Order: sequence, then C-alpha cells, then structure tokens
Amino acid sequence: MRTSIKGASSLATMSPEANSAHDYRVLVLAPTRRDREVTRELLQRAKISCALCQGALSMAAEIETAAGAILLTDAAFSDPHIDQLLAALSRQPPWSEVPIILLCRTGSPLPVAARVVDSLRNVTVLERPTSSRTLLSSVQAALRARARQYQLREQFEALRASEAAVRDSELQFRTMVNSIPQLAWMAHPDGYIHWYNHRWYEYTGTTPEEMQGWGWQSVHDPTYLPKVLERWRASIAAGTPLDMEFPLRAADGGFRMFLTRVVPLQGEKGRVLQWFGTSTDMEEAKRTEVQLRATEAALRDADHRKDLFLATLAHELRNPLAPIRTAAQILGSPRLASQELRWAQNVIQRQVGHMSLLLDDLLDIARVTQGKLELKKERVRLTDVVDSAVEEARPLFDSKNHQLTVTLPPEELTLVVDPLRLSQILSNLLTNAAKYTDPAGHIELMGDVQNGMLCLSVKDNGIGIAPEALPRIFEMFSQIDGASARSEGGLGIGLALVKGLLELHGGEIDAKSGGRGRGSEFIVRLPLAASISAEVPVTGADAPTVATACRRVMVADDNKDAADALAMLLELAGHEVRVAHCGRAALSVAQTFRPEVALIDIGMPDLSGYEVAKELRRESWGAGIHLIALTGWGRDDDRQRAKDAGFDRHMTKPVDPGVVEAMIANGNGLSVPRTEGCAGRR
Repeated sequence: MRTSIKGASSLATMSPEANSAHDYRVLVLAPTRRDREVTRELLQRAKISCALCQGALSMAAEIETAAGAILLTDAAFSDPHIDQLLAALSRQPPWSEVPIILLCRTGSPLPVAARVVDSLRNVTVLERPTSSRTLLSSVQAALRARARQYQLREQFEALRASEAAVRDSELQFRTMVNSIPQLAWMAHPDGYIHWYNHRWYEYTGTTPEEMQGWGWQSVHDPTYLPKVLERWRASIAAGTPLDMEFPLRAADGGFRMFLTRVVPLQGEKGRVLQWFGTSTDMEEAKRTEVQLRATEAALRDADHRKDLFLATLAHELRNPLAPIRTAAQILGSPRLASQELRWAQNVIQRQVGHMSLLLDDLLDIARVTQGKLELKKERVRLTDVVDSAVEEARPLFDSKNHQLTVTLPPEELTLVVDPLRLSQILSNLLTNAAKYTDPAGHIELMGDVQNGMLCLSVKDNGIGIAPEALPRIFEMFSQIDGASARSEGGLGIGLALVKGLLELHGGEIDAKSGGRGRGSEFIVRLPLAASISAEVPVTGADAPTVATACRRVMVADDNKDAADALAMLLELAGHEVRVAHCGRAALSVAQTFRPEVALIDIGMPDLSGYEVAKELRRESWGAGIHLIALTGWGRDDDRQRAKDAGFDRHMTKPVDPGVVEAMIANGNGLSVPRTEGCAGRR
C-alpha cells in the first residue's frame, strides 16, 4: 500500500461526534509495516483515529469492539484467517454495515473481486496506487456514512425502549385492573368487547370465548337487557359516556345489582378510539344505605324521646317541691298549732317519698350503666353476637378509615347469655378502640377458648393508657387524661357499663397497655357453660327494734345541710354528735372526739371517704370505730371498695334516718352503749 501524502495537509478534516473513542476509528490492515506507518501518518494528519491490525484475526477481534471504517488491501485475501474476519463482519447488528475501503492492484484477477463483492457489504473498491486525496476523501465519506448508521442505532434503541415501556405500561394496566374489585372491560369503537379483567370471569363463571363481542348479553337479566342495549348503542352512536344500574348474573345463577360506567378514549376531532367500562357491585352499598337510614331514624327517635324524658322529669320534680316549700314556710310560723305541725310534717314526708320514688326510677335507668338490670338469657351463636357488634361499630370504623380484623374459634360456639347485652359489650369496646385510635388504625377482635372460658380480646394501636390510669379505667366517669379531645363526647361510663354487664354474666374484663402511644387491649372472659338461673327478689328485713342508747357519733359530709340535718336527728335520739364538712376536718375531729360511730360521705373534695377510713384504721384507737359509708353509688364493686377501705357498712343515699338510728342504737358489734353522759353536739 504505497500512496503519496503530498498535499494531504490541505484536505478538509472531519471531526464527527462520537459516542466513544472507538466508534469512529479506522481499522487498517496493510501488507507491510511501511504501508501501515504511511497510512497512519496520513490519517493522523487528517485527525482521523486509526488502529493498525497485524492480520485478519487481529482485525476480527477489533471489529467486535467497535469500528468507524475498515481499510485493507487485496493482499488480505491470502491471510489464513480471512474467514474469521468475514464471520466477524457477518455478525453485525441489523442497523450496522461498517464501511469497507478495499485497495486493489490494477489488473487483479476478476474472481478475487467477485468474491469480495459477494462476501462483504458496503464496500468501496479503489485501485492502487491511489492519491492521498482520493484515499482521505473515501475514508471521510465512509465515516460520515458510519455516523448516519449510529443515528439509526440511537433511533433503533429508542424505539426498542419505547416498545418495552409500552409493554410494561400494558402489563401494569392489566395488573391493576385485574386486582380491583370491579368488573372491567374494553371495547372497540363499534362496541365489540375484546377484553375483560379476571374479576369478570370470576363473578360470571364464563370464558373469554363465550364473552367475546356481544356475548356479555348472556349474563344480563332479560327484563333489563333491552334497555341496556338501547342505552349502549346510543352511547356508541354519540360517543358519549354511559352510566346505568342493572343486575348481572353470578356464577351461582343469582343476580346482583351493579353500577356500570363506560367512558370513551377519544382521539383527534373527538373520534372514539376505545371504550373502557367498569361495573361496581352495589348490593352492599344499598344495604348500608338502608342501615344508615334506619340508624338515623333511630337516633332521631332517641333524641326526641330524650327531650320528652327530660321535660317529663323536670315536671315531675317540680310538682312535689311546691307543697314542700309551702309546708316549710308553715313550720316557721310562730302561731303554729300541733295539728298544723303534724299536717306539715306529713306533707313533707309524703312529697319526699314521692321524690324518692322518682329518684329510684332514675337509679333504675342508671343500673343499665351499673350492670344492675335483669338479663334476658337465651342460647345464641357467638358469630351472631360478634356480627351484631361489628355492624354497630362499623360506621365509626368507616368514618375513620380503620382496618378491623376478626378472628374467632373455628368451631361454632353456643352461649347462654343475653345477646343484646353481650353485643353491647363488644360494640362498646370496638367503639372505644376506634375513638382512641388515630385515623387509618388497625384494630383486632380475637376469640379463643381457654379452660372452659371464652376469651374475647379487642386490641388497637391507638393512643394507649398510662400505667397510673389502668387501675381506675373501669370506674364510673373515668377519663384518660389528655384524651378528651379524641373521645368525641361521653361521660366516661362506657367501660363501667361493660364491666357491670360482664359481672352479671359471671364474666370479667381486664385492660392492658404498654403506655402512652402504644395501643391498648381489653380482654373479656366469659363462662362457656353459663346457664339461665332465676333471679330471686330480695325481700326487706323487719325493721330493727330501736333501743335507747347514747353513743359518740361523727358525721362527715361536704353537704352542710345534709350533715347538720342528720346530726340534729341523731342528737334528738340522744347521741353525742360532732360534724365535719371535709375529709381533713373529719380526721381532726376524730383525733380528739374518738367517736364510736362515724358516718362518712365518700365524695368529699379534699380527702375521699375511702382515704379518711384508711387513715382512721391506721390509728390504734381507730380500729374499733364502726365506720358507715354514705354514698350515691350502690354497685357491688362500690360496696367491695368501701369494705377494702375499712368500712363496716355501706349505705346508699338517700338513707332512711330511722334505719340509721336503729343501726347505731342496737350496736351490731359495737361496745355496750352508754346511757348517761350524752351532751348533744359540741
């Protein structure tokens, strides 16, 4: 390969933009070292990168890396590895035809030239010797052609990436529509449905072959089908959306109402390219709507009945107050005769008795929250009770987007309980969990059988309960500190109601929490073998015989009128009485007075009656005092709490003064009463 390089510097140079250093290099295969050096000098002066190859095998390896063009002579055909070179050239990708410049001697045998043309693509043949200008021009033309091939490569790769993105997008679309609960489908512009999602086939129990085109008509209610066809064809003709409710047949043969919405995918000038349709099951939504309407009506009725109750209560309480006030004024008259005195006393006693009956009625209502009501037991399935409770709590769960998981024993359990009250228990716990859990929380209702007991647990991931609040969580009007803003109302009687109802069933409840922000768990235990037992009414005992006795009595109550009135009655009965109007004053009075009997109100402001009783029992002289608790709370656990605090007796207000006088006078475990030395109140 001998070429003159004279005038090469005057040639225009080419600087193509390459994606890599090898993309535009020229691979040179010359017969002699001198030819290779001359060729490299020529290309370098033209600022063209090149690589000198020692033989056909070396060039084949370089082609696998990258090449902008190939420059070789007919001497290469005698190389023993020419077939490897031709094989490397044949393995080019579809977009690539690396340009080949072949220098042939004048008068080369025709069979050789024919072989070159047949075996190689994109070949330019130059006779040699040739001028450097002609050679450089050919090389530069080859590199420009190669640059266009690289552009095709980029377009080809972009097209391939676009096709892959389309495939991925279609896969994502089909995955999404196959995972939704709705029935979904696609149709051609003429309404021919060509694709359904998996949910369609699951619900209808059909096959793709049965549903192609207009085969969907087979799962429609015949009475609705004509109207559906009319509306669908009208939408196709106008290119407008369709929104319609109609029933679809399920795989079991039953029909359920669906809301079907169809929208067109439109191209230029509003031409419909595709129809997309979904059918949403409306049975549950309609059932929920009916339930919500019924609940709303029940709430309105309850609110109305509450207003009537409060109005009636106010009227009934005012009625006895009028004669009581009149009688009290008569008692203050200085000219009052004995007959008028007895009349005024009778009026007051009679009207107070009437008010006591009204208060008893209110206490009967309060017993619903205290567990003091008659249970109506019957045999029920646990699942029915749980379903009822979940249904009751569902609106709150839905409004706060909570997730509820229910896990019950696999075997069917039959209970002997009051189904309404047990459902009320579970509903109360679920509602509490929903209230004290932030939106999108998780609540679990779990059931298990342990040692003959049914264990039901309601667990949440809500705000939790502080350790110091756990012991009083089931007390009446108990509230978690800092949680009132989340409670959505309430007086704090819900958990006390749950506990009272469970105790009536022979069950119990426990609360657990890891602390604030760590959720809560309420565990209900209920006997499985609970049986219906008759309630035996409690009959009143004969009134005790009052004996004349004189005792030291302390009355402690923050209601001054109540304390002073009771003290006056006891003094009239011959007892020595001291009065205190708060807990600390009671302790001070007892320290000096050393009473034999102490009537102590539980709800005093500074120290509760429970605390006063405990303090008295710690004193050596206080061990023998007969302590009587006076309170408005009369539940069994209230009595037990009074007993644990050291009280001997528990009396529910309003107390009968005659019973109190008889209890003190008769002793009932007291020391022998004194009969002299009583000096009234000091």
